[in-house]
Amino acid sequence: MTGSRPRTRIVGSGPLVRLALCGELDIASVNELETALDAALSWTDDGGSLLVELDDVEFMDCSVVGVVIRAAKAAASRGVSLALSGDTGEVTRVLTLSEVRRTLWAVRNHARSKLEGSAETR
Repeated sequence: MTGSRPRTRIVGSGPLVRLALCGELDIASVNELETALDAALSWTDDGGSLLVELDDVEFMDCSVVGVVIRAAKAAASRGVSLALSGDTGEVTRVLTLSEVRRTLWAVRNHARSKLEGSAETR
């Protein structure tokens, strides 16, 4: 499904940034999605939160899961929490089967423990 180009919109800056995604997210849109996530992360303060809104995503394939996980790891390295919201239908199915939420949670917890460990050694 590579019919419609995805659209992205970054809302806010500082401690809370929202990245609203719209359209179809598949292998053809991976580069655009990576660029949008990088931009949204650059607007997010260290220690802040990035909320990726999927309310208007019509389709998502597994290629997007890797992009989201890489973004979560980049976010976690800065203490930024990345969360997903608003998924329904097929999008929920892809996220559930790939266990991406569990992976995001594990990435976030691993980064927190690393940050706490480095703070204790100072």
